[in-house]
Amino acid sequence: MGNLKKIIVGNWKMNLNLHEAMELVKEISQGEEVAGSENEIIVAPPYLYLHPISEYLKHQPSKVKVAAQDVHYQANGAFTGKISCSMLADLGVNFSIVGHSEQRQHFHETDENVQRKAIQLLQHNLVPILCVGETLEERESNQLEKVIKNQVQKAFKEMKSEQAQRVILAYEPVWAIGTGKSSSGEDADEAHRFIRSCLESLYDGETAESIPILYGGSVKASNVESFYQKKNIDGVLVGGASLQADEFLKIIALSNSNGNSDGDK
Repeated sequence: MGNLKKIIVGNWKMNLNLHEAMELVKEISQGEEVAGSENEIIVAPPYLYLHPISEYLKHQPSKVKVAAQDVHYQANGAFTGKISCSMLADLGVNFSIVGHSEQRQHFHETDENVQRKAIQLLQHNLVPILCVGETLEERESNQLEKVIKNQVQKAFKEMKSEQAQRVILAYEPVWAIGTGKSSSGEDADEAHRFIRSCLESLYDGETAESIPILYGGSVKASNVESFYQKKNIDGVLVGGASLQADEFLKIIALSNSNGNSDGDK
């Protein structure tokens, strides 16, 4: 993306009770690392906690914003257990993750549905945090570029340039999700470079450069600098480490101190 601003997203997944969730968002939002940050800080709690967390943050001088972990692609209807974009907007939610590898793996999420969800979010003035990434089997069989190109092309199908520029992409190698393994900074940077080239082929260089691409895959304070320092990585999507306030605040603090310090920037 070529600027100093980073985006840090904490995906809480299916964790915490209400008391724990409220304590966590209070600790994060009140952290000096957040108060002094020029970067964008986003937390994605479970659906049940979106309202109390949004209400709490609304009355705080905090820069923390709220994302849902998923959304349905229809505006309304007989879809028991699902949540619509208008419901999220009504709660003051700003973003929603779509296409997360766990949704693809465990709940049979398709590229077509990811695209429909992204369009629905944009129509409701919400920002999709759109995930793409390969499995270990695909990576080892040299299918990484084919898989990612296919996911990107299908996700942005029928999306105009001005809409695409509102999307946040997240590259998450599936083999690194929740495994403790993470891609090297160099490998992640190369994957991000390829994703941006896919966007450029769909639109143009200016549009491709305007779309932030985050890295997600066992990100923690001990390895996050290797991602922040790379030219094509615009932030991180954090899983387990975002459930610990001290750890997540360290990740935010390191984003504040890194900027574009890498020589390739």
